[in-house]
Parts: sequence; structure tokens; C-alpha cells
Amino acid sequence: MKTDGTVTFPAWISAAGASPVVSSRVRLARNRSGLPFPGSAGTTDLNRVIEDVRGFSQSLPRWSFERLTEVDALKRAVWIERGLISRETAAHPRSIGVAKSGDESLSILANDEDHFRLQVIRGGLALDDALKAAQDLDGKLSRRVQYALHPAWGYLTTYPTNVGTGLRVSVLLHLPALALTREIAEVLHAVVHVGLTVGGLHGHSADSPSAFFQLSNQISLGRTEEEIARHLEGVARQAVDREEKAREKVLREKRVMLEDKLGRALGILAGCRFLDLEDALELLSTLRLGVDLGLVSAARARQVRELTLLIQSGHLQTKVGKILPLEEQDRARAELVRRGFKLKANKL
Repeated sequence: MKTDGTVTFPAWISAAGASPVVSSRVRLARNRSGLPFPGSAGTTDLNRVIEDVRGFSQSLPRWSFERLTEVDALKRAVWIERGLISRETAAHPRSIGVAKSGDESLSILANDEDHFRLQVIRGGLALDDALKAAQDLDGKLSRRVQYALHPAWGYLTTYPTNVGTGLRVSVLLHLPALALTREIAEVLHAVVHVGLTVGGLHGHSADSPSAFFQLSNQISLGRTEEEIARHLEGVARQAVDREEKAREKVLREKRVMLEDKLGRALGILAGCRFLDLEDALELLSTLRLGVDLGLVSAARARQVRELTLLIQSGHLQTKVGKILPLEEQDRARAELVRRGFKLKANKL
């Protein structure tokens, strides 16, 4: 991502295919032995962690490091939308550092809830690959830093739910057909019943009409990292299977309705003058479903994926090269998608 109006995209956007699984993410929480957790640590200890991460990132090819206090609000917003930091982190940047690989598939957050938060993001359903990459990064960091580790409890963390492996795994799913067939509540209830949490797209609520849902584990104690990842992947595959069956049902029983919905979405995107974020996400969600089902040209697949990120506030303002009030964001968002979806008559 550049600040001159040009926006580059993280690797996981390009890697995502036609599957209902948008991305897979693995996070490992670690703390330095002998130091208070970040919430209780003084400036000297926090700076020590900052230098740990800075020095480590400098040893890795094509990595960068920045202190969050030196990053402007617009760049922080972009990082929120890419899942590199949370809104809470962006609002309280003191002593926080961000190290990331050039393609943003790997990152380390210093002094957030814990001293170190290692993260790997992959496109599609790739938890096994993401976990191996996270473990590799963890191994390299552990050779430079002694972790806080209890012989019985495992890795010690600020929040008890992270104690043990310190692992958080999640998958971002796109389940629009289940929403159309009104089966989504049943599926999400089943997900929660087996001990997982359900959220939305990068801070958006799980009841957003865009039909993006993030499934994550809750507890990291008492299971190995591989067992936690396998459990989540198994649940994700069941949700994907339900979504694919729902897509078949929609094509079989509601094809005309779906084609009408697609036509309306394209019409709005090609002609709108104001477009708020929630409406834009819902319209692009519809088009993404159309692409996956072969009702919209596959050539639009990457465009739809990239626009889903580009229409969000931080990316949008970066694209136009300036800070915009909300009303002007809606106007700029409409102009952006309108340019992308100017189509010849009757062509999807």
C-alpha cells in the first residue's frame, strides 16, 4: 500500500479462489520471560520488546517495522481493514510496533495484549499451511527471545483464554446462499454449539447483509496447536458443504430471482452516485456469489475481491489521496465502483 493514491493488495487477496472460504488466519500470543505483561509494563520494558521485534524484522528479507505512534490515522485504518491490527489497538498506539513481510502474509505486533502477536494470513482454506508458517516464525523468534512458559499451563498470556498454546485460528467464510435460503442462523448456532465464536468482516457485525462470517476458536488450553486447527477446519468444511448445497438449491429453485438480484446489483454499481459501505459490501457479496456460480464472468473475480477491500474507508481515502468526510466517502465509493462496473448492455 502506497500513500500516493496507489493501492497494492496483500497476497491473500490474490490467492483466494472461488471457494466460500475467503481466508485463513493463525495467531500466536507470546510474552517475554521476566517482563510484566504490556498492560502493567513500564516504558523501559515496552521499549525492550519494541527493539526485540525491530531487530528480528531486520534479520528477515523484505520485512519492515514501524511504531504505531509514527503511523498516521489513514494508514492505521488500512491496517485494520487488512486484519493487521484491531480498532482498539489503533486507538491506543503507545509503545506498539508492527513488523510485517512485504506481501503482508506474515506479521508481528509488539506490545498489544501480549508482548508478541505473530500472525499468518493465507487465501482460501489453508489452515495447515498457515499454522506451519506461524510455527516456523515462532521458532525463529524463540531463538532470540526467551518466552514466558509454564511447565503445566504452557505459554503465559494476558488473558486466560489464550493460556496454553496461545493459538487463535480463524477462517473468513462467504455464505450468501445460506442467507438466501434462511439456513444461516441454524448453521451459525451449530458453530457456536461446538465451541467456536462467530464474528463479521474486520470488525463488522456478524449479522451484516454482506454474508461474511469469521469463525474462530475460543480456548487454547488442553489441545495441541494441530488439534485446534483441525477442529476449526472440520467445522469450516461442514459450513462450506452446507453453503454449496444451498447454492445448488438456489440455482435449482430460485435462479430467476438470483439473476434478477445480480442484475439489480450490477445496475446500482454501474449507476450509483452515493454508496455507503454496508450497501457496497452487500452488492459485492451478491456479485461474488454470481462469479462463483458462473452467472457473472470469471474475469471479474479478482476485481470483486479487490473492491471488497478497496471500498472500505481507509483504502478508499488512500485511493483518492486525501481524508474525506463520510458523505464524500459515499460519493467517492460510488465513483470508484461506477468506473469499475460500466458495462455494455446485457453483459455480465
